[in-house]
Amino acid sequence: MFAVRNETLVTASPLRIWAALTRFDNYHRWHPFVRISGRPAVDTAVDYSFRIRPDRPRFRTMFARVRSVDTHVQLVITFGLGWLVSFEDAYLLLPSANGVRLVHSLGCRGLLSLLFPRGRAIRNFTNLLEATDLSLARHLSSARRGRASEQGRR
Repeated sequence: MFAVRNETLVTASPLRIWAALTRFDNYHRWHPFVRISGRPAVDTAVDYSFRIRPDRPRFRTMFARVRSVDTHVQLVITFGLGWLVSFEDAYLLLPSANGVRLVHSLGCRGLLSLLFPRGRAIRNFTNLLEATDLSLARHLSSARRGRASEQGRR
């Protein structure tokens, strides 16, 4: 088993970040690696599709389940192939003086996880989390600018 974690300061309200994380049908707007369909409710099965590289158009879909939903605080989704390999994708929102500290983690366990070259897998998953969190922060920033521009035209 191994896990990686990334922390990003996001200058948006917890409400806006939470909305982006739980509106699964809008992931295509900001998440370069994942598409989800279903409801963000505890112990609910969802379709979780992912790709390792954003330049590849094909997504692979796996069985997934929403494990934790603590409104405006934490979202956890598990996906994989059961005991062979499973992943836990978790977002934790922590208040900060300048916005929200987003703690995004990805854990991997199961028999096949023992076969991953540990250093390479950790490096690849860390890069994946960093790219995802940066994309989310940019999405929230551009959405805020778009609303400000729209209000200015009125």
